Amino acid sequence: MRARATTTPPGTAAPRDPAPARRTGVLLLLLSLAAAAACWLAFAWWLPSDSGRYQDYRAAGPCSSGALDRGDTDCLSTWQLTVEKTVDRTAGKESVHDATLTYRDSWRGPSTSTAPDHSWSG
Repeated sequence: MRARATTTPPGTAAPRDPAPARRTGVLLLLLSLAAAAACWLAFAWWLPSDSGRYQDYRAAGPCSSGALDRGDTDCLSTWQLTVEKTVDRTAGKESVHDATLTYRDSWRGPSTSTAPDHSWSG
């Protein structure tokens, strides 16, 4: 009988194939590069392109008394809305707050908020 040569001591497992670990490492590296590219796009391209809109908003002056009647919408206006009715309800895990708003006697509309600080959108 011939003795068999082994590279591992008896009772230990054979070495694992490193290929799956390498593939996982390459995949994680590619995912991190994709995330870095998305962050770069957001902070270097998307946010600065939106800043022009906010600069226009800050540069707009208040509306004159007849500007809205003439349809001039390149100015800032303040609306005094009255809350007519509110309803708080639960939708799944979040609370929903509904309000019915009126403007003088000419406009009435709903508004809904799901924000915890009751930020409203109309």
